[in-house]
Amino acid sequence: MSIDRRRLLTRAAQLGAAATLAPVLDAQARDERPPNILILMTDQERHRDRLPDDLPVPARCWMDEHGTNIDRFHSSSMACTPSRGCLWTGMYGPQTGLYGTFIVGAQFNVDPSIPTIGDLFKSIGYRTAFFGKWHLSYPGEIPTSAETALDTLQGNPLRGNGFDDSVISPPSDVSAYNDGYVNDPIWTRQALDWLDAHGKDEQPWLCILSLLNPHDIQYYPRGFAVDFERPDYGMEPDPSWFEEPKLDDKPSGQERFRKVVEVISGTPAGGARREGYVRSLLNLYCDLIVGTDEMLQAMIKKVIDLGVLDDTVLVRTADHGELGGAHGLQNKGTTMYDEQNRIPFTVVYPKRFPAGGRSRALGEQVDLLPTLLELGGVADPVARFPWLRGVSLVSALEQPESPGPRSEILYRIDEFAITSVGNEKPTNTHIRAFFDGRYKFARYVAVKDGWFAGPEFVASQEYELYDTWEDPYEIRNLANDRGYAALRDDLLARLGELEKAKWGPVGLPAFGPGQPIDALPVVPNAGITQGGVPSPWPDTGRPGSYLIVPGRQPTPTSWLYEGELPATIGGGPTPDGVELAAFFCELMPRGS
Repeated sequence: MSIDRRRLLTRAAQLGAAATLAPVLDAQARDERPPNILILMTDQERHRDRLPDDLPVPARCWMDEHGTNIDRFHSSSMACTPSRGCLWTGMYGPQTGLYGTFIVGAQFNVDPSIPTIGDLFKSIGYRTAFFGKWHLSYPGEIPTSAETALDTLQGNPLRGNGFDDSVISPPSDVSAYNDGYVNDPIWTRQALDWLDAHGKDEQPWLCILSLLNPHDIQYYPRGFAVDFERPDYGMEPDPSWFEEPKLDDKPSGQERFRKVVEVISGTPAGGARREGYVRSLLNLYCDLIVGTDEMLQAMIKKVIDLGVLDDTVLVRTADHGELGGAHGLQNKGTTMYDEQNRIPFTVVYPKRFPAGGRSRALGEQVDLLPTLLELGGVADPVARFPWLRGVSLVSALEQPESPGPRSEILYRIDEFAITSVGNEKPTNTHIRAFFDGRYKFARYVAVKDGWFAGPEFVASQEYELYDTWEDPYEIRNLANDRGYAALRDDLLARLGELEKAKWGPVGLPAFGPGQPIDALPVVPNAGITQGGVPSPWPDTGRPGSYLIVPGRQPTPTSWLYEGELPATIGGGPTPDGVELAAFFCELMPRGS
């Protein structure tokens, strides 16, 4: 028996025979084959409500017309890796250890003991495939066992995460300015070829196309030294840009985040407060979105041409949005604003969901897995896989006028450690928040002895509170208004209860080391040296293990860990986060 076959059987057995057979039996009882599932995902795309109505995106319009939208679907975390961790595992950062994305030259890696969407769908009888941006692990590490060597040789880096076929990208990098422009068409072609080969198979399939764009906007204008004429999409800045000239009444972490991002992106003096600049930013953002629509069209057309549309669930979503000048900010990070957190979630499945449905139900990324598992034949996904933290949204998709199964959604961010570097004490850049459909409340807090997780400086935390019914653009922070003190205290107590209920340890099947998986802080690895690779290797490590991408010089990540710059570039203590961000940008080579 091959190594891969033996491992596959072991992983399926560890998920449990009941989990493997029950969906098949459920489907047989209904005398129907489970549907195929095609997920079309973009990166850094905000909800359509925050884009021009006449944006030329026919694929998105087709899905809106033929499917059902959940208009209040939100990211569970920020930014790329933490949010994708929630999407693909159905758990939050404290359970997966995926607290952050990367610092230049480094990447978080999901623990092999954690089942992903590939594992779960493979266990219920699906063929699984992933093309595009994965960002839960670095695919290029040196093989350390016969199994990982086989995965590398066979060109399927996500075999260990339950995928029969996969082609993925390396982690994002400050020098990777044109990632989406270069890679998205390639991944789309590979996904189309895969559908040609397997789209009409008797075995149900799960196929994920995860595009990078409009993520290229992250490096505007630094990554766009040579631009070309683009159509004018006429996108206006958000009302918050006009009405909120300063961040004086907002948590202090937002101003620090603004300064760091402006350095990384190369924003000119005045930043996103300059009208000409923000209009150019938004126009480019629209153009990047329009550029991905052809690829979505090609995928939808392929499903139609193969004659399997009626037997396929089409899903469109994103990992997070883009601030795009709202509140004088760009990119994504230490905020919970709607432009960044609310993302598309459209499902087309004519057999069960109405065409053109618009649901006002609340939803978040940890709900994706329970929802799709129910559509795949699992009658009660959370009961069968009790470590899942979300809920199924199938009822809201079937009856868009219903309130849905949720009374609130949670949001947590431990990203952007760079905003804490070089300070005498950590800053309030960690967010714990929830939204009940009207009130959006957050506490911004610093953590001790680490950037991503650990004991919190609760005494100095700051608050943010919006009444989204009266203030949909989240301009007036009510948390500092004495007239709302009682409401703030009530919401703070409620948030505390939700944190305990949803972010605690969970029990997992015995996939690998550690049961249950506890919330573990990411700590500096003593083995890190400039240009080196830490030990243990990520495929045998604990949740949130950090990997230095080999082969890049210099490696500033080690300087962050050690707190000292190497003597070859002057030595001395690691500078303030804003200065360090500027230093990174000068060191890293420019993209083409």
